[in-house]
Amino acid sequence: VYSVGSHFSWGRTRANYSINYGSDTDKVGKAANLALKSLQNMQTYPVTAEELALAKASLLRNIPLQRASLSDIADEYLSLEELGLPLDTGNRAARAYYKATAADVQKAFKKWLRVDGMAEVVKGPQPTW
Repeated sequence: VYSVGSHFSWGRTRANYSINYGSDTDKVGKAANLALKSLQNMQTYPVTAEELALAKASLLRNIPLQRASLSDIADEYLSLEELGLPLDTGNRAARAYYKATAADVQKAFKKWLRVDGMAEVVKGPQPTW
């Protein structure tokens, strides 16, 4: 596996959590299994202090980047209005990220992620499982 990333998004009625990775076709099955095992571990064990600090830094750093232009700010405000959320949701999110504990992360992954219900999409040549 030569690259791994994850992303979450949400709307009024649905949320999405995705894991993306690049690998050789003969490693796709192993990579998929490791990704799912990692999610199961996050539901079972608290993340380390280092992992928590890295995640918080990434989430907090992303907030001002989402408001990098007037168009981005307008898009954000329109999305928040459509969802019925307050316009200071970004600031509220920053406070929540800053206060989050390893136990909070574990609890959220347990509550909101159905590892056994995740879809798998493979783009590229037929992988070896």
